Amino acid sequence: SGTVGTPLPGVTATMRDSRIHVRSDAVSSGYVDNDSDAFVDGGFLTGDYGEWDSCGRLLLRGRASSFVNVAGRKVQPDEVEAVLRAMPGIADVRVVAAADARRGQQIVACIVVDARASSITTLVIRRYCAERLASYKVPRAIVFVERIPLTARGKTDRAALDALVRARLGRGSL
Repeated sequence: SGTVGTPLPGVTATMRDSRIHVRSDAVSSGYVDNDSDAFVDGGFLTGDYGEWDSCGRLLLRGRASSFVNVAGRKVQPDEVEAVLRAMPGIADVRVVAAADARRGQQIVACIVVDARASSITTLVIRRYCAERLASYKVPRAIVFVERIPLTARGKTDRAALDALVRARLGRGSL
C-alpha cells in the first residue's frame, strides 16, 4: 500500500480501465521479436492496477495479470506467497496459475526448500496453507525447485517458471 509518487517531468500516466498507461520519450514502441498489445497510443499499458489520490499521487492497487481465477474466485498470488514465506523451512517461493479442467485455473506453488529443512513435503505445505488460507487459495500443486529462475536483470523469469510448471504438470509428477 502507499503511493509511488507523481510522474517525472516528460512522463504522462493515465488510467485505462483502472490499469496504468505510461507515455514518454523513454517508453519503447514494443518488444523485440514479440508482439504485445500493451504498446498502445504511443505508450505502454502496464499490468498494474492503480488510482490517483487527492494529492495527485499514484497508488498501486495490484497486478492485472497476476490474479488467478480459481472457480470464479480471484486469488492474488502475493497473498499465498506471503503465507508460504512465513513457513519454516521455505527458502523461496513463487505462486503461478496453471490450467485446470474443472476450475479454470489452479494455484501452483514453486518452492525452494531451505537446505536444513528435511520435513517439508507437499502434504505439510498444503496443511500449513489450509490453516491460514481459504480452501480455494491453497495450492493444488507443489513444484519443488532448486532455485527460482531469474532474468538477466534479476527478476523472476515468469516464462521459464510457467514452462517448468507446464512440464511438471504434464508429466504428472506433482
